[in-house]
Amino acid sequence: MEHGLVAIIVTFLLLVSILKQKGLDTRGSIFILALISVNGLSVSAFSSSIIFFSLIIIALMKPFSEIEAQS
Repeated sequence: MEHGLVAIIVTFLLLVSILKQKGLDTRGSIFILALISVNGLSVSAFSSSIIFFSLIIIALMKPFSEIEAQS
């Protein structure tokens, strides 16, 4: 699937907002996006089912601050 520059920017911004809602700071969010992007150099990372399912799991998790408070 061919994505334009605008679609990639929107996808990055949406993923950063989801990760921030889960309690990750900006640095952690950028790190995760960098890993996905580096994976995309050889494979279509955002179309990969492994990346898709891991992002769904992160989105459905409790915020990290709640998980740390229970420890």
